[in-house]
Amino acid sequence: MSLFINLYRINFFLHSVDDTTYPEGNENSAWGMAFFYDTYHNGIEVYINAGIEITIIVDEKGKWEVLTDYYDKRKNDSRYTAINAIKIGRIPYYNIVGYKVDGDEYYQNPHIYCKYSFDGSPFESVYYRRLGIARDKVFPHDFDKSNEVKFDK
Repeated sequence: MSLFINLYRINFFLHSVDDTTYPEGNENSAWGMAFFYDTYHNGIEVYINAGIEITIIVDEKGKWEVLTDYYDKRKNDSRYTAINAIKIGRIPYYNIVGYKVDGDEYYQNPHIYCKYSFDGSPFESVYYRRLGIARDKVFPHDFDKSNEVKFDK
């Protein structure tokens, strides 16, 4: 069975091949827990900041902004619709240099080792996705990066 089928929707450790702080770690460590989301034509997708609420406000023209302040008053502004979203990063297959499916002597979770070749990050791109809510007939969709803006506060 493929590594990526085994990892589907579970957590794993994502490491930079250049990191030397594992398993102790510090504020500059290039490793941490990640959550597998899906695959795409060029690699794997992972949740970034899984479990942390991300709010995006959208205006009537479809322009949007990610709020960085949990207490941002624009969440309740009638000019915008506030939407909860997830942040997804894409790691290309060619940057994955190794893996351990059964974990190591410190953690039982799988480990993936990558080159962090995109300005110190393993992600060639990042996007935001609205999750669907079946009972409300809300369908999941990706936010169009070309509509991302900074609204006036």
